[in-house]
Amino acid sequence: MNCGDCRYSHDTGTALLCWGQRFAPPVDKDDWCEGWKPQARSDEWVETGGVNYPDPFVSVQVYLPEQAPLPVVREGYVIADDNGIPTGWYVPSLWDGYELENITFWKPMSDPPKP
Repeated sequence: MNCGDCRYSHDTGTALLCWGQRFAPPVDKDDWCEGWKPQARSDEWVETGGVNYPDPFVSVQVYLPEQAPLPVVREGYVIADDNGIPTGWYVPSLWDGYELENITFWKPMSDPPKP
């Protein structure tokens, strides 16, 4: 079987991803995959819970409530070590890094408008 045949790798309305995505939580084995996790849609916030991080160095929206009254939603990305293990966050517009536990919510960047 390849990823194209996996029922979890297709958009099924809840946008499920293949078990190969990093840091997927454990689930009961079924007849297709040994594990999987849902991918957030672009309109949903993901709570990290200490394990649910986006892929390293991929821009996402992060929630920074301590920035109020300035904008509390900014672009950010996870920084990872050579093994791909998350070590922190970086927010380019603030020129600042954050510990993993300091950013507790993120969501994928919104899709651009369709002309």
